[in-house]
Amino acid sequence: MNLPLISLRRVAVCAAGVALGLASGWASPIRVRSESRPGSSLVSVNYVDVAALTSSGGVSSAERARNAANRLSRWADSGRAPRFTAGRASGRWNVLANGAVLLTPTRADAKRLGLTRRSLAHRWAAHLASAWATTFLRATPDGLRIGVNSARSVRVGGVARGPIVASSDAADVAAARAVPGGLHITAGHPGRATITIRRDGAAVRCAVRVMKWAGSVEAVNVQVTGSAAPADLLRDLISGETPRHIRLEPGAWSVILRRPAIPAVWTRGDRLNLSARVRLSGPGVLPVETTLPIHVTRRHLPPARNMMLFYSNNPETIRDARTLFRHAIDGMPARLLYHHQNAGDRALNIAVDVTNDGDSDVPAQIVDGTGPPSMDCVLAGHRAAYKFIKRSQSATGVILNIPAHGRRRLFLRRLAPGDTMSGIMLVRPLKHGDLSVSVRSELPGSAGGGTARGEEAGTAFEDPDKTVDASYTVNGPWTYVPIGKEGISNAGGVRLDGNYGVLYTVRLKLNNPTDARKTVRVLFEPRAGEARAALLINGALTETDSTFPPAEVRVASISLAPKQSRMVTVVTMPAAGGSYPAALIVRG
Repeated sequence: MNLPLISLRRVAVCAAGVALGLASGWASPIRVRSESRPGSSLVSVNYVDVAALTSSGGVSSAERARNAANRLSRWADSGRAPRFTAGRASGRWNVLANGAVLLTPTRADAKRLGLTRRSLAHRWAAHLASAWATTFLRATPDGLRIGVNSARSVRVGGVARGPIVASSDAADVAAARAVPGGLHITAGHPGRATITIRRDGAAVRCAVRVMKWAGSVEAVNVQVTGSAAPADLLRDLISGETPRHIRLEPGAWSVILRRPAIPAVWTRGDRLNLSARVRLSGPGVLPVETTLPIHVTRRHLPPARNMMLFYSNNPETIRDARTLFRHAIDGMPARLLYHHQNAGDRALNIAVDVTNDGDSDVPAQIVDGTGPPSMDCVLAGHRAAYKFIKRSQSATGVILNIPAHGRRRLFLRRLAPGDTMSGIMLVRPLKHGDLSVSVRSELPGSAGGGTARGEEAGTAFEDPDKTVDASYTVNGPWTYVPIGKEGISNAGGVRLDGNYGVLYTVRLKLNNPTDARKTVRVLFEPRAGEARAALLINGALTETDSTFPPAEVRVASISLAPKQSRMVTVVTMPAAGGSYPAALIVRG
């Protein structure tokens, strides 16, 4: 759509007119010109030649052209849209405008082009119709919405010639400058402006509205640890970090149009570059569709030392919102075990937070062994132990920044009535800071603020890792390795019966003094009630189903050549929800 002409002048070359159509919806002037050429004179409309006239009956070609241009100019001045046709009047072929004679081709006019007067009249009528419909000056687009501090181009078209001149009635909102073929419009602060475009005696307006963008994005930079980062870890990390790197105007929202192509397991290299496609939109702001870069870095850390065990299991059953555990980390790595069942009649959320009361940010390694909620409390605890053993042995985790005087939520999951939530999580500060860890039950939709401030609640134990050396000789007595029999204690005299969350590393030496190949079996034996076991045996992860005393479940078979001795390492952990102590039995 063309915008209205706002200035007008007449230009004559022999005879000419410039007119603005007002009543017929014309949006640019009709420029009529006549010009003398050797042997003929031309009549043009909007710089398009429509008729070449020769001298006739003592009337010069120039005079004939001027007369035709004047008649056309009157039509242009009238603002009416003529319908150009060819027809006979007074025995001659003519060019008609709404039935009125405009041009009459002569025999000489037609002969010059090798046409009949009838054919020439039709040709002139077609040329006039085409030229009259030609836009003289237009701006494309004729209205713009531009984001703050951005720029857009406006194409200036039509048949108008000469330099383009542009001005803005609000240059602080939108400024314009002429460039070849159009305008370059630069947006300032939000508001409205009108750009006036002048060229060749005509002018059009372009309305500009400068608006805030819905938001912006910045690259997501995250760190993981461990030699193999599974897709669920990367997906959870990226999903948690992405909102922190999207800045939205009030009331705006973001939608992920294309999620990053995350590998099933990332094992190669220390740098992984991904991207997501996002759209930001909202009322009263300009939408943004852009690519969000995501850079994942693998960081190599030495093994964690001097571990603390945080034990959140009192009360085991919960019915309402409350703080379940809270304890300072004191700069040492902490292994948090939490195991709680929703015994109420409404859903609750279980949240794990790290709070930083210090004056500087603290990066921390997080190894998350949280399992899915389950109506089976033994299964819930077993899944957590299985996941944690798998990830902790390869140090598979993430590094998160805990902001100064801020809080970082590590975990939030809905717990339906009757369900049990069990998790084991390593929180390892990578520099000194005033950190605390808390576990809390919350009502869905609550803010859950301040969960890690105040007095300590819950139990903590030092040195929660045990290394057991054992041996077995073929044809000798069976070897029994107790798991969870002697509970560890803390400085306050509290004992952890069952050693839930304690990591056992059993270094088992096997000997075959015989002259024949022998098979040694490792079995899991529950001794206090129902239990399931997750075991890492020489780097291979295995597990048992629910087992009750006095059953013995085989978890490994090891073949020994004659006279062979072999070391086998078994890593396991008493899982919350199960009944411990238990034992590993080694026999032939």
